[in-house]
Amino acid sequence: MNSESTFPNDARASCARFISSGTLASVDQAACKKFAEELDIVKVRELGSTLVLDNNLTKVSVVFPSVKSEAGFITLEHALDFGGGWRKELHAFHGKGAWNTVKPGIEELYRRNSDLQGDWLANLSEKDVEDAFALQGAVSLKGLVNGLRTVANEVGSKVKEIGHETVGDFIITEVERLASDQNPAAKLVESLVTNFPLTFRDQYEVNGHSVCLFKKAQLVV
Repeated sequence: MNSESTFPNDARASCARFISSGTLASVDQAACKKFAEELDIVKVRELGSTLVLDNNLTKVSVVFPSVKSEAGFITLEHALDFGGGWRKELHAFHGKGAWNTVKPGIEELYRRNSDLQGDWLANLSEKDVEDAFALQGAVSLKGLVNGLRTVANEVGSKVKEIGHETVGDFIITEVERLASDQNPAAKLVESLVTNFPLTFRDQYEVNGHSVCLFKKAQLVV
C-alpha cells in the first residue's frame, strides 16, 4: 500500500498508538494469530458472496434486481448499522438488540423505495424512521431515531450534491472510477469518509489520543 492510501493507514496507526499508550486497551497477539490461522477464507467468501446467499446474520429478505441495487443497499446498510449504545433500551422496548432492529428497518426502507433515491432519503422524517424501524412510541429511543434519520438524510443529500440520483449510482460510479487505482479499496474508503463525514468518519478523542476506525466505510468496501 503506497503512502497516498492514508485512510486505512491512519486507522492502523492511530489504533497502534492508542494500544502502545497502555491506557484502556491491549491486544492478545496469540489470539489474533490463532484466529488468522484458523479462518477459512474460502468458506467466508462462499457464504458472503451476496447478501441474499449470505448464511451469516447479515442475510437479508429482499431481492436485488441488479448489482447496482445491491451495492446501494450494502452502502445504506452499513451507514445505518449503529445503535449498540441503545441496546438496553431496545431490549426493554421490544426484546431485540441493535442489529435485529436495524436490519428489518433497512429492509423496509428498501421496500418503500428500492432505488434508494437521494432525494427520498434526504427528506426522510423522524416519523418515517419510526415507522420503518418499528420504533413508534419509543420515548427512550428518540436519540437513536434521530441518529438514523440524520444519517439517512446526509447520505441522500450528499448523493444528490455529488450529482447522482441513487445511492447505487454513487457507489458503482466510484467503484468503476477507482478500479484502475493501485489501491482501489483504500481509495473507496477515502471516498466514503470524505463525501459522507457524519456517516463514515468515525474518529474520536480518547484520553488525549485521536483514534480513527473508519469501520463502517471499510465494511461497505
